[in-house]
Formats: sequence, structure tokens, C-alpha cells
Amino acid sequence: MLSDKIKLLTLAGILKISAGLILLFVLNSCNGDIDGFVGPAWQFDSAVAITDFSASVEPLQINGDTSIVSAVIVNSSDQPISGIAATFTSDFGTIVYSEDTDYSLSDSSGVVSVTYISGAALGTEHIYLSVGTARDTLAFEVISDVAELVLSLSETDIFADGMASTLITAQALNDLGDPAGNTTLRFATDRGIFSNGGQVVEILTDEDGVAATDLISEASSQDEISNLYITDVDIPDLIETLQINFIGISFQIETQLDSLIADGTTATAITARVKEATTGNPLSGVTVTWSTGLGVITSPTVTDEYGAAVTTLVSPVDPGTTVIEAAYGNTLTAELPVVFTNE
Repeated sequence: MLSDKIKLLTLAGILKISAGLILLFVLNSCNGDIDGFVGPAWQFDSAVAITDFSASVEPLQINGDTSIVSAVIVNSSDQPISGIAATFTSDFGTIVYSEDTDYSLSDSSGVVSVTYISGAALGTEHIYLSVGTARDTLAFEVISDVAELVLSLSETDIFADGMASTLITAQALNDLGDPAGNTTLRFATDRGIFSNGGQVVEILTDEDGVAATDLISEASSQDEISNLYITDVDIPDLIETLQINFIGISFQIETQLDSLIADGTTATAITARVKEATTGNPLSGVTVTWSTGLGVITSPTVTDEYGAAVTTLVSPVDPGTTVIEAAYGNTLTAELPVVFTNE
């Protein structure tokens, strides 16, 4: 009988020891390295903090644009901690972890990261990061894909004088017909220049999806067509075109006398005539500037209803030959020689 009791007591002791060992194994498995297995640390010092919370790409476009969202987990001494579990959530998009888990484990540099995939919602997106008791929020913009460009011109016909301009307005719309703000549009032309002085300009659309620029004509004595090309820099296949007519300018000067006595008082009228080259229609109210190497000339003058701008040339006191030059617009010029004589 005594022998049986001893056996029972011995068996009970063995069971207690075994249970203790099992409990110790479980605790160590959750908090450390046993036989090479490392589990995520969900409980840790409240001094653990989140730093460098950021997205690799922003802003994002709606409907499937991606960005790597990451942060660094540090301890109370600002040193990176590995093996810490972090969870990410978002308002609208999709969070994808690197492995088949519902958390991200910090690496040897303390970095936790996920892939964020944008949804169909526009505006400010928030991604929330939780690491134990630590919390942080990242905000960035989700913008529209461009499906359509709507173009308009303030003027379809402008004078080819190197000064006249037309305002080109482009509105970017997404596939829902809503304005696509914060989108870069490229404007290009084969004739004339934009406000920046070049034939290509890139402009960011505003919150209404609108980008606008002026196209300035080039000076020409004949009619020309300027071809405009507008596209989204991120979607080169989406391109719209416009045409603007540059109306050629006929610019000529004539004088009553091409020879004057060099006495300082003799004068002659010189007339500039400004017309549309093709139709002959006069351009009234435009300014003509004049210059001469000898004598005195009145400048500037303005064309009347017949397209004529008249100036007066007064001879010098010494004989010689000069070239009278008239200018209108940008690089439209006309020249006329005049001789000053002793008799």
C-alpha cells in the first residue's frame, strides 16, 4: 500500500514538472528565439515609437495606382527594433502585406512596409499605422485618371504680327466626367510661341482640371496655320489637336519725295500702309514706329481707318543718304532710301 502511494506521488511530481516545462516553452516561443523560431512581438515597452512614416509615390491616381508605404520602429533610445508587428489600415484603398499575414514585421533596420493600392475615391486618403500602443497617420492625395481633354480658344484667327495672341484652355476630365486636378498637360505648336517663349510648355491643372496658356503669333506676310497638340504627359496616347489661323500682314511704306534739300527745314510725308495680305482689308489703330539715320522723323504714328500711318521726315543740314525704317509688330519692317542734296 505504501509503495503505491509513493508511486502516485512520484507520478504527480513528474506531471507538474512537465506542465511547467510546457508553459515555459510556450512563453519563450512568444517572446524569443527557440530552435530558430521568432514570433512577432505584440507587447513591448510603451516607449517604442513610429518614425519616418511615408509613401514612396504621391499623389496617386485612382483605380489601382500603387505606392510602398513604410515606417521605422524605434525604441526609447531611437534605435531601430526588429521583429515588431505592425498593422496598417486605410480609408478607401487596399493594403497588401509582403507575406500571407495581416501584419508587417519590422526588419533589422526597424522598417515595416506594405503595398497600398488606390481605390475609386478622390481626395485625401489616410493610412493608419498601429504598433502596440503607438499610432500614426499618413495623409496624401488620390487624383483622377485623365480620360478626356476638352479644348477651347479665345480666338481662332489672329494677325501674324508677332504680337497678337489667343488663349488656349484645356480641361482634363476623368472617366467619370469629373475634373482631373493636379495633372500635367503638355502644349506644343509648330508655329508661334507660348507665353514662356518656347514652342512647348507643361502646365499643372488646377482643382477644376484646367490648364491655360497664350499662343503668340509669328510675324508673316502670308496666311499660315498653327497646329496645336495637347496631351497628358502621363498618357501620351491621349492627345487632342487644334488649329489657329495666322492672318498674313502686308506692310509697306511710301514717300512723297525721295530726295530732299539738306537745309534743316525741307520736309516730306512718309506713309506706312498696313493691310491683311490676302483680303486687303486695312488694319486701323495699330502703332508704327519709325527711325532714320539722317534728319528728324516723327515716331510713333497710328494707322487710320484706311490702314495708313503718316509721319513727317525733316531734312538734315548736311547732305547724304539715309534709309527710313518702319516697324510694326514683332519683326515686320519696311525700308525706304531718301537722299538729301545741296540743291
